[in-house]
Amino acid sequence: MRSLALCLALSLTFVGNPVRSETYRNATPAFSIDYPEGWKVLPGEEGLSTRAVGPGSAMNVSVAAASRPDFDADQFTDEELLRVADGLVAAVASALGDFELLERGPARLGGKRAAYFRYRAVVERPDGRVETLGHYIATAHRGLVYSVTGVTQKKLQRRMQPLILKSIQSFRFGDVGADGAAPHSSSSVTSRSRSRPSRTS
Repeated sequence: MRSLALCLALSLTFVGNPVRSETYRNATPAFSIDYPEGWKVLPGEEGLSTRAVGPGSAMNVSVAAASRPDFDADQFTDEELLRVADGLVAAVASALGDFELLERGPARLGGKRAAYFRYRAVVERPDGRVETLGHYIATAHRGLVYSVTGVTQKKLQRRMQPLILKSIQSFRFGDVGADGAAPHSSSSVTSRSRSRPSRTS
């Protein structure tokens, strides 16, 4: 978890102006997620399947084996999802400075039930302290735990949070290529034409 927090902190230096989307496709396990065009997609490391960095922001996807092969979030009650969210909150809070939980509860990821929380935290950088806002959502599917994390500098939230939320909502399990077949490589990135996302208040 500390390596994830460090990865997010180091990602807060990139610049750009994304207005369209690219799709990251992973073959094994099969999933896909959209990233804003112009973000830099980086290889996964230390438990991350993939990560992408953009202007003062970052998105990460991690996949880990669950304790049981039948582990599936659709079998969880809302109370169990809240307990999962509380555990995730505690882990992230221990890795970040001035952590403040803003919201947590049940949600959906890739069409499945999920645990969700939103937080504020401070990242220490050589040029000073940076206040950030993060979204974390996790689910279990066929014995694997999937989590998607998005973080952005607070001063960029009006522009970047709609893009991050759009990316999280795009997450899908078992994605296939345009020809109907699964990708042959372990991962691929394809471009998608998209209209400019609308901003939220």
